Amino acid sequence: MANQLVLAVLAVAVAVLATAAADKTAVEAAADGGVGPRRVVDGVLSMLGVPTGDTEAADDAESTEDAEEAATEVASTKVDPGERGIHKKKYYKYALWHTFYWWAWAFAVVAIKFKVVLLVIWGHVSYFAVALIRMLLREVCLITKMASRSAGEGSGNTSKVYVNDPLHLKSFVNCYVEVKTNSGSSIRGFVYTIDPVSESVILLKRQDDKISMDIVVGHSVSSITHITSPEDTPSEPIPDEMLFVTAEQISDEEAERRRVQLKQWLCANHVPVVEDGNMLVMEDVIVIDSPYGLNQCFVSNSVIMERVHKLLKQMPWVDSE
Repeated sequence: MANQLVLAVLAVAVAVLATAAADKTAVEAAADGGVGPRRVVDGVLSMLGVPTGDTEAADDAESTEDAEEAATEVASTKVDPGERGIHKKKYYKYALWHTFYWWAWAFAVVAIKFKVVLLVIWGHVSYFAVALIRMLLREVCLITKMASRSAGEGSGNTSKVYVNDPLHLKSFVNCYVEVKTNSGSSIRGFVYTIDPVSESVILLKRQDDKISMDIVVGHSVSSITHITSPEDTPSEPIPDEMLFVTAEQISDEEAERRRVQLKQWLCANHVPVVEDGNMLVMEDVIVIDSPYGLNQCFVSNSVIMERVHKLLKQMPWVDSE
């Protein structure tokens, strides 16, 4: 009976020391994130007067600088609670369950002497069951927060750029379609090109021997529909050769007409022009050759070239050839 009493007293003493150490650890951990079995052991040893790693580092410091370096080294090993994502309440829960564990062991020591084996099993199973449940709940909370954060970030990307299908938009190119706008009007024509970002559409229509071009900006497009009925669809799409006129396709009469009109236009804008064969020369700096388009304008100075191009673009027949 005396031996059993001694064992019970020792078990209770160990449980009390563990309780105090766990509480102390929880309070310290709330400030520096140092929760763990090592901190519990250090707390027990420090209460018994046994030097620990932190106290030895402070005792070995021979000067103020050494003490500051030791404190810095200890502080550098601490983990920010915010980075670990653990609230202060969880530290106190840790202390509570850790205390429960040591009390269970204390009673288990006494229970062994009284042949109550079930109490020992209950102590171990209950502790590990609680630890497992807490771990699972923490993982579920973490996964839920990550999912909600991802959903919140994804909901911010409401631009059409993130939902448009470029291949679907490409299927309209060179096809006869009907574009309906938000104002209720509709435009038919062959899709020359479509911007996958803004959804702006360029439509081409044949009118007698001329080609007209309609540009429908993306924000006004309501829907784009293929026209498949034979009676409503032209026989064939408009070839690119009809859109752009090359220098070889311009007749001599057309080139002469352009030269005369361009010279009159430059003179009207107070630009001195001299004819040199088929070329128009301005102050020996600017030369415009047949068929008198932007690409036939040769200027050595970039500033002057920009001004001449701006002036030529005001001519309705001047193209980029």
